[in-house]
Amino acid sequence: KVIAEGSWKPFDTLNEPHMLYSHSKVFTSTAIGFLVDDEKLDLDDRVAEILADKLPDNPSPELKSLRVRDLLSMTMGTPGHRLKGDCDWVKMALAKKFNSAPGTNFHYDSDATFLLAAIVERKVGRSMMDYLNERLFTPLGFGRVSTSTSPCGIPCGGWGMYMTTRDISKLGQLFLDEGMWGKERIISAEWVRLASAKQTKTTWDEADWRLGYGFQFWRCRHNAYRADGAYGQLTIVMPDQDAVVSMNAGLSN
Repeated sequence: KVIAEGSWKPFDTLNEPHMLYSHSKVFTSTAIGFLVDDEKLDLDDRVAEILADKLPDNPSPELKSLRVRDLLSMTMGTPGHRLKGDCDWVKMALAKKFNSAPGTNFHYDSDATFLLAAIVERKVGRSMMDYLNERLFTPLGFGRVSTSTSPCGIPCGGWGMYMTTRDISKLGQLFLDEGMWGKERIISAEWVRLASAKQTKTTWDEADWRLGYGFQFWRCRHNAYRADGAYGQLTIVMPDQDAVVSMNAGLSN
C-alpha cells in the first residue's frame, strides 16, 4: 500500500524517469543475484577467468585472485575513479593498479559495479537491461527504464540509470518482502539477506555511512538499509517498521 506520495513542480518524478546516479548499483547487483540463484555464477568465481580476454599482459596476483564478491562488496582493492573515454572500459578497469589485496579493504569504486554489469552480459549473452526487463522490470510493472552505457555498449552499472520514484520503491518493497512480489517469488530470500547484510566494514565517519556495506546496499541505523545515489536518490528499506521510503532529488548535500 502507498502511504503517501508527492512530487513538486516542475518535476514529476512519480511518472517521469529521474537520473539515479549510484542508486543504479542495486539493480546491477540484483542482476548478479539472479545469476547466483540460477547457479550460473558463484560469488567466489574469479573475475579474471570470466573476463579472460580483457586482461592486461602479465596480470598481477591480485587481479588473478579477484572474486565476484569483492566487486559486490566494494573491496576490489583498487583506487576509485569514474571510467571515461572512447575505449574498452573493461580492459581499463582490469588494468588498474591494486592498493590492497582484494577482499580486505572497503574502497567505494563505481568501476567495480561496471565490471559486474560486464560479467552479467558475459554470462547471459545479451544486454543486462534486457535481462533485468525479463526478470525484474516486467514482473514488477516498471514503466520506462533507460541507462547510459560505455563506448562498447555495456551499461555503466554503477551509475546512469533512469527510473521513476514509484518504480525504485518497487525494488525496496521486493526486498522488504524477502524476494516475493505478491505471491510470486522473484529472487531468493537468501540473496536478499546477503545483499542487505553487512559484508564489509566502512571507513566513513557520518552515522549512516559507517555501519557497513552489503552487496551494493548501505547499512543504516535502526536495522535499516538503503540504495543511495548522489544528490538525494534513495530507497530505504525498514524491516522493523515494515516500510519503504523512496525519493529522488537534486540536492548538493
